[in-house]
Amino acid sequence: MNLYIKNFIDALLEKGFIQPDAVTEEVKDEPYPVGVVGELFPDSVVSLLPDACDEADEVLEDMREVLGDRVSLTLVEEGPVADGHQVVVEVDAERVEVSEEHYLMCFYELPKAINEHLKAHKDHYFVSDAFGGGEDMYLVYLPAALAEFVDDAQRNVDYTALETELPA
Repeated sequence: MNLYIKNFIDALLEKGFIQPDAVTEEVKDEPYPVGVVGELFPDSVVSLLPDACDEADEVLEDMREVLGDRVSLTLVEEGPVADGHQVVVEVDAERVEVSEEHYLMCFYELPKAINEHLKAHKDHYFVSDAFGGGEDMYLVYLPAALAEFVDDAQRNVDYTALETELPA
């Protein structure tokens, strides 16, 4: 475990987000905050592989598994437009649109656009260590207070602590 993660876990405990018995070896072995909360709340994890998707509904289906009936995700339309590819989704009956030059980039931007809606309208939203950019996406759906705490930890990385490995 590195010092950065130790400090993050200590802060989670101090703020009452988790109990001491939740801190397993798997939690300690995670290198970043999103991985830590993913281990702590495995039923809230969505792992997306947008490069493997042929249509936007595949991304939505993975997200629906975690969201359950808390959020309605409906694919309204998907297809080519003059400058690339567009996906239109209803999130709780409110339209969210994503347009990108290449259709695969829509699949990366879609979870980000949905998450922006959740941040504005819900008491839970996703945290991620990769929103777009051609990478696999690892998302964890959390209560807003915990999600904000994780986001803050990711914005304010102590790189010295991150590179400091602690003895086992």
